[in-house]
Amino acid sequence: MPLFTVVLSTTLGVSGLGLASTAWAQSVNGDNEQGDAQGSLSLGTVEVESTVPNIYAPVDGYNVKRERSATKTDTPLSKTAQTVSVITNDQIQDRQADSLANVLEYGSAGVSGSPFGFEPRYTFLRIRGFDVSDNSLYRDGLKLIAPPVVGGSGTAVTYNYEPYGAERIVVPKGPASTLYGQAAPGGLVNYVSKRPTFEKRGEVGIEYGSHDHVQGEFDVSGPVNDSDKVAYRLVGLARDADTAIDYVQNDRVYIAPSMTWAPTDATELTLLASYQKDETKSSQAYPARGTLVNSENGEIPRSRFTGEPGLDRYDRTTYMLGYEFEHTFDDHLTFRQNARYTDIQVDDISVYASDFDGDRTVSRSNYNNLGELDSLVVDNQFQIDFDSGERLEHVVIAGIDYQHANLKSFQSFQAASPLDIYDPQYGTEPDIDAAGAFADQSGTQNQIGFYLQDEVTFDERWVATLGGRYDRASRSTNDNLTGTTTTQDDNEFTWRGSLLYAADNGLSPYFAYSEGFLPSLGADANGNAYEPETSTQYEVGVKYMPENANYGVTVALFDLTRENYLTTDPNFVTQQVGEAQSQGVEVEAVASLTEGLDVTASYAYVDAEITQSASGNEGNRPQLSPEHQASVWADYTIQKGALADLGFGAGVRYKDSIFGDNANSSEVPDVTLFDAAVHYDWNNYEFAVNARNLFDKKYVGASYARGTDDPPFFATYGESRSIIGSVKYRW
Repeated sequence: MPLFTVVLSTTLGVSGLGLASTAWAQSVNGDNEQGDAQGSLSLGTVEVESTVPNIYAPVDGYNVKRERSATKTDTPLSKTAQTVSVITNDQIQDRQADSLANVLEYGSAGVSGSPFGFEPRYTFLRIRGFDVSDNSLYRDGLKLIAPPVVGGSGTAVTYNYEPYGAERIVVPKGPASTLYGQAAPGGLVNYVSKRPTFEKRGEVGIEYGSHDHVQGEFDVSGPVNDSDKVAYRLVGLARDADTAIDYVQNDRVYIAPSMTWAPTDATELTLLASYQKDETKSSQAYPARGTLVNSENGEIPRSRFTGEPGLDRYDRTTYMLGYEFEHTFDDHLTFRQNARYTDIQVDDISVYASDFDGDRTVSRSNYNNLGELDSLVVDNQFQIDFDSGERLEHVVIAGIDYQHANLKSFQSFQAASPLDIYDPQYGTEPDIDAAGAFADQSGTQNQIGFYLQDEVTFDERWVATLGGRYDRASRSTNDNLTGTTTTQDDNEFTWRGSLLYAADNGLSPYFAYSEGFLPSLGADANGNAYEPETSTQYEVGVKYMPENANYGVTVALFDLTRENYLTTDPNFVTQQVGEAQSQGVEVEAVASLTEGLDVTASYAYVDAEITQSASGNEGNRPQLSPEHQASVWADYTIQKGALADLGFGAGVRYKDSIFGDNANSSEVPDVTLFDAAVHYDWNNYEFAVNARNLFDKKYVGASYARGTDDPPFFATYGESRSIIGSVKYRW
């Protein structure tokens, strides 16, 4: 179905619903007095706060009281029966985080933002022991679609957030299918874009630092011609930088214009657009001998490049255009429609080390992965606020969302010349046109979901939530190499429920149950399409978030089960029998104090175990999943005296050992890293120096099975020390 037709039909349909709902609301309000007399439905006592744009307005400090990502409503986090991590823009800027992996290193328990070590290309994530990289990335509440490729090694379509453009990063933990449809079990990551403000504000800045890092950035916002109806924002960034790896750059251009039109207090439309161009190269994997284990030739330098400098590239261009519309009919009925169109193109050509002779020479291969994707995502929702009886207050969300994506993918492979990894001589480039294609596909993906959720507050302190959703997901893939077409249709119902008690002192104990599903593309040996994998989670916790205090603590215990996922037996036959369980405890604390101190701390214990596998890995720990993780970051600014406005930041982060495969045959040691910052405000200027991995600890970030050497593993290094100086002017 053409995208224009989809947009038009969705908009017309929603307009009809809106007119009908207006009539319904007027009818109910007109009958309100009679309804009260009969002791039935009452809509006369609930008042709803204005939700836009205040819900995503800039926040000073680290603490956020309300967030919409977990419930799609404006329910305070203290009354949300779920662990929700929120990393604010101030946290991002204080640490000069330049990737999502860096953003999530602090303040989000149980989240591993760099499971494969240093990675300049992609966003790899694990939450509560499970991978969420391809299926749980969202922007402004709408999914970033990256469909898989049938029979290939994975689509080239990937995303990598620009933190400078974010107002906040939000991580609701656990299965999220009841509100969002198909998603990975551990949770989702929602990037909330900076939006226009009706207050004039802005900043320009420049950075310079390690690895020839040069970056300029700007962020300006305010009303148009002093209007109280129209506001704009323009965020931009340009970076020219190398990395600790020879020949691997980390260049980026990002620009994000937006505009808000609020003709009345009840209606608001915000347009959001962005352009991002990334130019880098593949991360580097090295033999375990010389990284994880000793080699007679010594340690492999972490700057070593194993590809071909004149050939390798990873270029990605991403365009996004969307809007957020909200209209409040009265105190009881609000309609929202959010939509986004995305176009992404990726050109990935790499020569990489694929085997090792156990001495000095690595065999190399050439892998080419080209992809294009355009997608449309639309979410329509009504929020209905009303009272039933004298003590029950309802916040109901009823919605329909739709996803459509077109994907093209071409992948080819061939052998490349070997390389002495201790004394590399480059220049022997393979002919990429001669590489053999093993995937040449085009296809479409669609999902439509119907969801309903009711948050009921009774006796002013108890909050019960019950929600359900029905999804229809379909995929069609054309294999241009074989001339065949593969189709798959999946239907799934998921639900969630919770109960929370909000005490006067700020303590909120809660219990929650949630479900998730994720389609598995392909068919078994008998030609039967795979069923969707499913997930269930039980979570019990307590929050301490006093209403008038600028701090909060969350403690949660969870039991998360992933079922029906694909595993491969020793004869390389794929079977849908996989099952894994993740149990653990998470602690998160955040505070912004008036004395100039901002603190965030987190700890996670995740006991993840493979409980059923076709490969005989029962009882093992899933690969790349640490058992313990912890972090603390504190930033203090002197408030008085001769040194007023001078500030210092310091952080420590710990990640437990991980296994490189599900057989648990290769273990990567644990690591503790330190970060630091110093900053000084003078008039409207801020001068800052930030250091990551302050003591330049050399460590292995991950390992995974590859090649025939003993041990048959390769490893990646973690990020080296980086020191960045910056100057910003704000007004």
